[in-house]
Amino acid sequence: MSDYLSMPGAVASGDISTSQHRAVRLSGSNPFEVSAITNANAPQIPVGILQDEPDAAGKGADVAIDGVCKAEFGDTVTIGAVLGMDNSGRLIPAPFETSPATADLYCFAVALEAGTVGTKGKVRLISPVLASTE
Repeated sequence: MSDYLSMPGAVASGDISTSQHRAVRLSGSNPFEVSAITNANAPQIPVGILQDEPDAAGKGADVAIDGVCKAEFGDTVTIGAVLGMDNSGRLIPAPFETSPATADLYCFAVALEAGTVGTKGKVRLISPVLASTE
């Protein structure tokens, strides 16, 4: 069971249907438009986890911004692990890479279920915090 608060008025910047259960970011075009996380636009601050599959610009997007939701893992994750994201928006455990050119510098979730690469599990979203690079 997921129990989360959705971002009110969120819309997709384009086809982000392949980003379901991955972190998304604000696109910068308008305050409610969200985009997929990609290495091309790193570093990025996650706004939440996409819960549906909008397939065109302007379509409504269900973005979990607080609470418990489903997320796709990009590495082996254990229960209680503090999570950030990889360069495709999948959640990965700390420690993160230290290069400021990567997408995974922000902690924004805690794992409530364990999993491996590509599996989906429950996470508790927290406010994004810049991870220490020292």
